Amino acid sequence: MITSNTNFLALIGNPVRHSLSPIMHNAAIKYLNLDLIYFSIPCNEKDFEIVIQSLSKINCKGVNLTIPYKEKGLNYCNKISPVAEKIKAVNTLKPDGKGKWNGINTDVEGLIYPLKKIKSC
Repeated sequence: MITSNTNFLALIGNPVRHSLSPIMHNAAIKYLNLDLIYFSIPCNEKDFEIVIQSLSKINCKGVNLTIPYKEKGLNYCNKISPVAEKIKAVNTLKPDGKGKWNGINTDVEGLIYPLKKIKSC
């Protein structure tokens, strides 16, 4: 149940209607019995700045970025992981508590991890 204490996570992109992320994340949230909700935010390019800045000031606990915002998201980060810095793209933002974000990129590890498993077989 969503209450006034419920925090949220979001996916921002354009398009996002096709994404299975809300289904997967909300299933995990329910399984873990967390007071969170995950939803997608379709966002036009002209609105990205206001959306990302607004989310950093409310009870948003994290954001996933998808097409076309992975590179643009770097501009809103105080801290960027080494991988994100190297590839110049973020797909995950965590609030830094100061109205900005810490950015990471999980795409590289998401690709490499299963390949390592195949190689070790």
